[in-house]
Amino acid sequence: MGIQKAFVDLFDKQDDLDLTSGSIVRPLCILALPVILTNAIQTVYTLIDTFWLGQYGNPSLAAITLAYPLAYLLLAVSYGLPVAGSIHVAQETGGENPRRAAHAAAQTITYGLMAGVVVGGLGFFLVDDVLALYNITPTVHRLATQYLQLLSLGLPATIGFVAFVSLMRGSGDTVTPVPIMLGSLALNATLDPVLIFGWGFVPEMGIRGAAIATVTARTLAILVGFTLLFGSKRGLGIEPHQFRPDLSWARRLVRTGVPTSFEQTGRGIAINLLLVMVGTFSTAAVAGYGIGIRIISTVGFATVGISKAVETMTGQNIGAEKLDRAVSLNYRAAAIAFGSLSVLAAATWLGAEPLVRLFTDHQPTVEHSVTFLHWVVPTFGCMGVARTFVGGFRGVGKTIVAAVIVLTMRGVIRLPMAWFGAQEIGPEGIWVAIAASNVLGATLAFAWFRFGPWRESALETIDSSSDELAEVASDD
Repeated sequence: MGIQKAFVDLFDKQDDLDLTSGSIVRPLCILALPVILTNAIQTVYTLIDTFWLGQYGNPSLAAITLAYPLAYLLLAVSYGLPVAGSIHVAQETGGENPRRAAHAAAQTITYGLMAGVVVGGLGFFLVDDVLALYNITPTVHRLATQYLQLLSLGLPATIGFVAFVSLMRGSGDTVTPVPIMLGSLALNATLDPVLIFGWGFVPEMGIRGAAIATVTARTLAILVGFTLLFGSKRGLGIEPHQFRPDLSWARRLVRTGVPTSFEQTGRGIAINLLLVMVGTFSTAAVAGYGIGIRIISTVGFATVGISKAVETMTGQNIGAEKLDRAVSLNYRAAAIAFGSLSVLAAATWLGAEPLVRLFTDHQPTVEHSVTFLHWVVPTFGCMGVARTFVGGFRGVGKTIVAAVIVLTMRGVIRLPMAWFGAQEIGPEGIWVAIAASNVLGATLAFAWFRFGPWRESALETIDSSSDELAEVASDD
């Protein structure tokens, strides 16, 4: 009952939110909290598959571990479309243009599902050849291929649900997706052991069962999500004819979304390359890095929540032509992120060794992980600043700027520094590179937001977008 009441309270609070006037801090927190919960649920989603396949056998566990980065890359290729839709819905909602917001949402769903079918089809036929590039056993290769091919077939459902979450967030509602994701998580957790090990008349499917459970849970989640989006008071008032493909909207979504897809793809490649560098050292160094990343990822929930809340609030204020308020909320959010995460950093730094020993007592692994945390943890505040301003640039529609900041931070700064540090110092050189790139990335994001030539074009971009949508609406 306590959890149910908390959700009802959040629903009520978001219903009363005005993102374009009044307080900045209160709506920022109310928007960010459900996003943090959503990301936490998604992490548990993957942990459940990993747990049950770990019980099933090491080859399946190795296969799913290898498959996750490739599954992320498949999603990243199409990820820009839902983000683009969220930005346009936020801007039109802020401009009090509900019909245009609905048109933006419908076109996002149309082209998002198309992209999911195309990318999923390519993934189904290509994953076997891509996995052949890895130095893995034939058994692991076969199992990873089976898992990824089934996930590829379910990619339209995954993209569809990402689009649903993004569009609701753009309208200012980050609460509605949370209970749907909880239901999807519960279904996946129930189906996993049944389909993996077999039960009653259900045959034993192994890793294919994990993939089927995931795809089934995501498909049902998107059916519930779309029902709410189209047929409830929490929806956007989408009309059936608005799903008709509109080439002018395809150009708009591509222009806004492609940079984000490049950003997410580049992020995934950078993560894998960094792991390759770490993998050249001892098993203890690799394990220590893995534990450190798990601890760091919990902070990532908070930074993503703040970033997405800033993206929505910035988009709505730009749509309402309140550029000064949009700028102010970005600075305020960055200050909140830096301050709160710095306090968390101090606590984590002091408690680094006890935290690591929750995962392992192997002393060399503990030493590597604690050293990693002692270098990276002090930059928590910088991580929050960088993601805050990246969210702000997306809200304005400057997704190219956001992508350049992220790819510069991870590809131009972090990877070369990590390679050089690994050669000269060892694993600790990689830890130093990660910390330095966080600081330099935050500096770059702040400087670009403070001094970059984006303000002059921001309202002009929104005005031109409104004119194009007006033409679309009149055609309808």
